[in-house]
Amino acid sequence: MFIDGIDISTLKLHSLRRRIFTIAQGPYLFQGSLRTMLDPDGVFHDERLQEALGSVRFFTNDLSFTINEGGTNISQGQRQTLCLARALLSRRKLIIMDEATSAVDTNTDVAIQEALKDALPDSTLIVVAHRLATVAGFDKILVLEGGRLVEFGALIQLYQQKGAFWKLVCHSPDGDALAKRMMTDRASSH
Repeated sequence: MFIDGIDISTLKLHSLRRRIFTIAQGPYLFQGSLRTMLDPDGVFHDERLQEALGSVRFFTNDLSFTINEGGTNISQGQRQTLCLARALLSRRKLIIMDEATSAVDTNTDVAIQEALKDALPDSTLIVVAHRLATVAGFDKILVLEGGRLVEFGALIQLYQQKGAFWKLVCHSPDGDALAKRMMTDRASSH
């Protein structure tokens, strides 16, 4: 696997880890202030931290707000968005998200994906998602069935093939809206 033209098998583990930021579906948080959660090394100014929180629609920008051990005083969706704000601040070359927006509403999910792409234009995002709206704006989609790769390509290309991705769109609760969006995007690109 190559990241920015570098064969990652040639990197030392520490060097590789510095290039990757991962967000799990169920992130664990330690007790501390919002500031400490976002910036444990004290690198960023308040304005930058608050901007990251706003980008992911976190419910407060009060950096002194205390997070309980395990994040028990905030919702699962808020824990996820806090981790996404950390990803924005990290500026890592590879961001891996495993259902990292599963506990937020669709509109927030779409806003977060757009914020990530805008803030990290030189990063690669690998997103594991079941919600189709999560991946609607991505350059490439990889479709798995039973752990096997069945399709890979641009969103509109996969939709037009009427294969596995097309079936997912057809059976999705937000499939009609996604199909309309794809057709609108396609028409505006011509």
